[in-house]
Amino acid sequence: MLGGLLIAGVGPGSALALDAATFAVSAVFLLALRLPAAAAAAREPSTFVADLREGWGVFRSMTWVWAIVLAAALGNMIWAAWSVLGPVIAERSLGGAAAWGFVLGAMGVGALLGSIVAIRARPERPLVWATIAYGLVVFPLAFLAAGVPLAILAIGGLLGGLSSMLGNTIWEATLQSHVPEESLGRVSAYDWFGSMAFNPVGMAIWGPIAAGIGVSTALWVAVVVLACISGTLLATPAIRQLRA
Repeated sequence: MLGGLLIAGVGPGSALALDAATFAVSAVFLLALRLPAAAAAAREPSTFVADLREGWGVFRSMTWVWAIVLAAALGNMIWAAWSVLGPVIAERSLGGAAAWGFVLGAMGVGALLGSIVAIRARPERPLVWATIAYGLVVFPLAFLAAGVPLAILAIGGLLGGLSSMLGNTIWEATLQSHVPEESLGRVSAYDWFGSMAFNPVGMAIWGPIAAGIGVSTALWVAVVVLACISGTLLATPAIRQLRA
């Protein structure tokens, strides 16, 4: 929400400059981090390539891990339609950057609520619930495609933020409880790399797709594809069978 207000108030260039400054501050804090001496001493010598190879072996041996990561890679590519086409619709019919910032602010509130719910969540079949939660992000996309009023779209954003944060938290907790501790960092690295690998592709394709078939139609295509991805995951035995 603050980003939308900044863009509306001081312009996109100044808002981006302020955003860049916050990343610079973050970098300073990260550079100041130091690994505890005991942990550094206990770490066995290894090469970067050896770490990659060991992590890949564990990653591909667990069907439920790579299935979720593959689905996330495709899902993030499709979800990019929200980021690319949402501002277009906001500019055309919702009131511009401030309105879009309001929708994203509602999504942030939903994410906060989702994290609170996730603290108490103890699902017996965690990946089933995580997949269902991820699947609910079709609602804000569908609302955007349907051209609903701003308030309804914000409610969709809130639901999308809640469900995605709930799904992410269950997923991360499942990784930490089922992947061997010594391999967790490497498997998590493959998880993040794979999940985001096609996101730049999504950012590149949805503009031309919308130009060819229309913004609303492109968003409905994204809704259907995301629903199919979630359905395929739920039909995967490794996803359904993993227990807490």
